[in-house]
Amino acid sequence: MRRHGARAAARRTAQRQLQRVAAGAAATGAMTAWLLAAQAAGLLERQPPRLITDHLLPHGDRTPGHAATMLSHVAYGVGAGLAYQALVPRSRRDALTGAGYGIALWAAGYEGWVPALGILPPAHRDDRRRAATMLTAHLVYGASLGRLSR
Repeated sequence: MRRHGARAAARRTAQRQLQRVAAGAAATGAMTAWLLAAQAAGLLERQPPRLITDHLLPHGDRTPGHAATMLSHVAYGVGAGLAYQALVPRSRRDALTGAGYGIALWAAGYEGWVPALGILPPAHRDDRRRAATMLTAHLVYGASLGRLSR
């Protein structure tokens, strides 16, 4: 009887973890859709996730770069999603707290580590269209994450 209970508890834990990962991946998907639409509308030439990946993993053939960009973008989104779920109690997870978290991620990246690595200028000095697009993309990510994490 105990063994069955332990297996059921382990299964529930694994299912919760999978749901947490899925929330981060789905929120990243929503953000990616926004970025693709913005690029199609001419608001972005090259998407910042690609610029970041190309800077961090320089390579001659750009075809593998697309796979590396998608993999790193989803991994970052899942990791950030897991951090949100660890930091914010379930009862407080919603679109509003998620949007705030998305803004915090944007600020840390586009006013912090991305310019510090010389990839892009700080958002307040960058092209306004790109800065606004990336801020909006992070709002989409955060709000989606907040809703999906409940």
